[in-house]
Amino acid sequence: MAAPKPPIKKPGRLIHPAPPSREALAAYREMQRATAARLRRIAEQGAVKRMRGVYERGYAEMLAKLKATIRAGKSETFTGLQQRAILAQLRQGVVKFGGQLQGVLAESMTEARLESVRAVASDIERLTVHFKGAAVAGDVDAAAIHAGATEAHRASRMRAPGVKSLARYGSDLVAKIEDEMSMSALQGETVGDAIQRIETVGDLQWWQAERVARTEAAYAASTSTIDGVEAAAGMVPGLTLRWTEYVDDASGQGLDERVSVDSLAIHGQIRSKDGMWTMPDSSPVPDAKGLTEVHASLAGKTFTSAPCRPNGRETLVPWHPDWGIPGWYWIGGERVPATRTV
Repeated sequence: MAAPKPPIKKPGRLIHPAPPSREALAAYREMQRATAARLRRIAEQGAVKRMRGVYERGYAEMLAKLKATIRAGKSETFTGLQQRAILAQLRQGVVKFGGQLQGVLAESMTEARLESVRAVASDIERLTVHFKGAAVAGDVDAAAIHAGATEAHRASRMRAPGVKSLARYGSDLVAKIEDEMSMSALQGETVGDAIQRIETVGDLQWWQAERVARTEAAYAASTSTIDGVEAAAGMVPGLTLRWTEYVDDASGQGLDERVSVDSLAIHGQIRSKDGMWTMPDSSPVPDAKGLTEVHASLAGKTFTSAPCRPNGRETLVPWHPDWGIPGWYWIGGERVPATRTV
């Protein structure tokens, strides 16, 4: 009997020995869609919605105090003296409601972890039945939830990125308000004009806090997905994780024009044995702009979880070599088709 033919590699493409069936791709894609929708809901209804409420209340409270301080001055024109008088008060206000934002973010991330680990346990059981025709030998759900619940109380793994980002946001907000006050004083504007400038800054700068909320909620969900899969792997040997972008598995093309070249480059990569994903320096197919080269700031960078950048749409999903879903390892600077877990 002739030996099986090795995978065929052609420039820019990967051809697998046994292309996945349409049914397999459809089932896997449905799971990916559900995962992406869950992440959006977790971010919108959890972190973003809660943080928006805290932000509006905290910023309104701080503004009320700043207005009172400004109006307490005898001059109708906003002056540099008034500006200096309220700067310390401004910094204290930002620190106060920044701490409130951090607290809400931490609570939202804990809920995101628990919900995600329950969902991934269900996905593993459903996909195993679908592709193998038999249920998992063991209580995957209990094992995965236990792993997620344990991780939910290990704050050091998740809190640091969010705290750092919010601290930077607070500093930027103070600097922006200070710039607006300086401009108002230099132009001899009225006290009312100065107050209006400060009010406007809060609305314009909210997007930064919202980006932190979305990114950290997605990261919390991804880390719990990893925990759930690692726990379940003891009952499903060979089970690991696949980095999935908003990309069609059959064609390798992006599903909309927002899919960038780095998303195309890393889509379908299987987690390495040391728990990493690596961004290749190019993608197999061009993006909507015709680009195939990944920016130097991302090329070669490694990740332990998704997303790899703010507001990313990527997800980590369970993967098993027996499911017939395309995947590849990044080994020695090349994409190596994954036919087994390494």
